[in-house]
Amino acid sequence: MEIKINDHNTNEQDKNSLEQENSFEEFQDFKFDSFESLSSEQQKEIEESQESSKKEALENLNDIYARAERNADRENNSFFLRDDE
Repeated sequence: MEIKINDHNTNEQDKNSLEQENSFEEFQDFKFDSFESLSSEQQKEIEESQESSKKEALENLNDIYARAERNADRENNSFFLRDDE
């Protein structure tokens, strides 16, 4: 028994996937200047931007951790309440 699937969505997904692969290859060919070849002002801008991004990422991780901790505490408290009933 042979099952043949003729799904328009699948064909569209295949096309989109192929387009993404092509754009990725184009991106790989893009040449960046070396960090050392940039002016000291540009280097400083990049370093400040990286530092700012690191701080923001750390703040986001701390927020996620704190939220997860609060949710875990709530679940533990509701678990103990059920035991008391």
